[in-house]
Amino acid sequence: MRKRNIIICVCVIAAIMAVCLINLSASSVLTSSVSRVANWQDNDGYNYSNIDVKIKNTSSSVVTDWTVTLDMPNDAVIFNSWNGDFSLSGNKLTIRPVSYNKAIEGNSEISVGFIFKAKSNELPKGDDTSYDKILKDSQDTSSKGGNITVDVKKDTSWNGGGKEFTQMTVTLKNESSEYATNWVANIGVPDGASINQAWGCKASISDNKIKATAVDYTQNIEPNSSVCFGIVVQTDKIYIPAEYNVTVSADHTDEKPEITYNNNNNNNNSSDNNKD
Repeated sequence: MRKRNIIICVCVIAAIMAVCLINLSASSVLTSSVSRVANWQDNDGYNYSNIDVKIKNTSSSVVTDWTVTLDMPNDAVIFNSWNGDFSLSGNKLTIRPVSYNKAIEGNSEISVGFIFKAKSNELPKGDDTSYDKILKDSQDTSSKGGNITVDVKKDTSWNGGGKEFTQMTVTLKNESSEYATNWVANIGVPDGASINQAWGCKASISDNKIKATAVDYTQNIEPNSSVCFGIVVQTDKIYIPAEYNVTVSADHTDEKPEITYNNNNNNNNSSDNNKD
């Protein structure tokens, strides 16, 4: 029996790093880089490469619906891939997001990967990195009698039981010289959304909007100070808070308002989701 000799060269390459050539707009919001994590050769002379592609959002805003295009060797065949939707046409490999990495948060990066074989041992070359939309992380809104800014940040997200869960932190900043009280924040959500958990506020959903109101310890916002609250939203599809409108209103007073204490400071279930 003929002995098969397969040369397996698994090498973590830090020194051999190929950075994609990028064809972007002047803003250069997205950058991408390609590196070979490992490679080996079979008895027929084909070279196999395990490729890692990092896509970095250099802006402070959310970027969504990104696309990376790579020039591949003419005889390249894709064997395996992960964290992306891969399509090879001729020598052009197009990589698009899957549901859980559609959005790239500001100043962060994601990684996708694939394994391919070809006669040549050349690395894929960058052709284009683009995105469909760039979304602001926060919105400034005016309240009655003064100014409050609202900043909505997505902390994390996960999938469970066929549902998407998004945890976000909302910061309300009182930029006036008066006390702000009786605040109400409205955050847009997609159809079918429900509240999974909430803290620092009482939250309900009506007409595709989360209505968040204060509990006793977030009731009053002192001049030039902030309060924060958190919400976990359950949805049928990926929820990107920056795609939806956010508004906030509040009353303002020169004197510090008295605190009205609530028996229940947290809303940790969705029983009130359909109440206004």
